[in-house]
Amino acid sequence: MATRGEGQQVAWRRKVLRGFRASERRGWIGTQGEYNLMVMDLLGPSLDAYFKHCKQFSLKTTLLLSVQILDRLEYVHNRGILYRDIKPHNFLMGIGDHSSRVYIVDFGLAKRYVDKHGKHIACATKKRSGVTGTVRYSSINVHEGSDPSRRDDLEATGYMLLHFLRGDLPWLGLKARSKKSKHKAIGSVKQQTSDEELCEGYPDEFCNFLRYCKSLQFDEKPDYEYLRSMFHKLFERQGFVNDGVFDWTGMSLPPPSERKKVVSCSRDLRKAREKEIKIAPQVEEIINGPRSRSRGRNEKR
Repeated sequence: MATRGEGQQVAWRRKVLRGFRASERRGWIGTQGEYNLMVMDLLGPSLDAYFKHCKQFSLKTTLLLSVQILDRLEYVHNRGILYRDIKPHNFLMGIGDHSSRVYIVDFGLAKRYVDKHGKHIACATKKRSGVTGTVRYSSINVHEGSDPSRRDDLEATGYMLLHFLRGDLPWLGLKARSKKSKHKAIGSVKQQTSDEELCEGYPDEFCNFLRYCKSLQFDEKPDYEYLRSMFHKLFERQGFVNDGVFDWTGMSLPPPSERKKVVSCSRDLRKAREKEIKIAPQVEEIINGPRSRSRGRNEKR
């Protein structure tokens, strides 16, 4: 349910998604008392729920998801919209005959990137403070305070796909004294971790995907077909069959209330050190505070 103050956002989202079969479709919109109501299709679990259950996705499942996710983002971008919140929670699987279809949901952070004349809005000269979207997947440009654009939705998608494949990311599990410090630390580790290090042991296509996204200019239109074909070719070379079977197919996922909370595979800096990804001293300082300072009253001796 949405309040009347949220009515404009609901109407805008309805306009954006009209006719899009792979978004959560609007079945009915109306009012009930002081609330605006929107009824949508019933969808299945999110990729986050499946990922927590499986702990890691196979290459086949990751590739099947990657092509569909790129389809969804291309559609949204072609409507003049940036999604700005890439994360597994926001991609749901269908049910019944559509159980192998990926749906994109939750446009709460979405924003237009073109003006009323269809021209790309210029990048703000003033740097932003804070990060828009989910920090673990945010692009390096967003960490540095730049306005997001289509390239940033795609870079975030690359990090999410690698999270699926690896089961972790080097910057997960970092501890810091404040939310701001943690965001800064995550951004620093991302900058230090080369695409080659992040993708080591996995097909080159994932490294090439990130390189391509990072090479795009702020207002440049991505070549979605190039990215899709790259994953399609890898899928075929591996001898996979597009049979709609994912890692979780046939599994019985427990109800949300009964799902155990899964602890991240990454704990503090341990995972990064185990993978020999070097953490710069300044990042350690962001996380643990300057070493030269005397211990505070609340610190353990």
